[in-house]
Amino acid sequence: MEAALSIFENFGRDALTFNRLGAELGASSTAVYRHFQGRDEILEAVAEELNLISLRGYEASARWQDSLMDLAMRAWDTAEKYPAAAANSFFIATGGENELRSVDAILQALHEAGYRGSEAVVNYQVFSNMVLGSGIALASDLLLEAESGNTIANIQEYSPPRPELFPYAEAVKHELSNFNRRNVYTQHVSMLISSFEQNAPRR
Repeated sequence: MEAALSIFENFGRDALTFNRLGAELGASSTAVYRHFQGRDEILEAVAEELNLISLRGYEASARWQDSLMDLAMRAWDTAEKYPAAAANSFFIATGGENELRSVDAILQALHEAGYRGSEAVVNYQVFSNMVLGSGIALASDLLLEAESGNTIANIQEYSPPRPELFPYAEAVKHELSNFNRRNVYTQHVSMLISSFEQNAPRR
């Protein structure tokens, strides 16, 4: 997995092949086939490795809100550090132990918030889909920036010939072109946690 992550981050999102993985390990590609039947199995293992990296050192907080924020930021940091691997694997459900640790940690926080059964599952899906989707978007933006050599992703710069037709966008045009992705994500997570607080069943 270390070799696979290295290939992704050094050579890009489409770089992982059996031949390249074998070369990175100093072995033949046929040796890699003894462990993985195809590229999809390698990507599933990469997804499990990213789960492991994200959860390393994690402990539930005294407040369930802090636990959810911690889990969300860990996923963001992993996507930021390994964008090519994240873009290729954050959407994969591995069924593995590390994924289950992550699922259980989120469900524990929601249980402490008062959610049970299907309510807990729905909110778990809401939370995990937002976190993973945001991670994939971040990873894709970072890869586009690396491939182009420019900071192009998420920049919204508008110079319409008649700005008076768009007064609200014109009033914040500087902020639109300079917002911080991490701050937006943190706000997104905070709003979701606030929604969980407001809608939590009284038990």
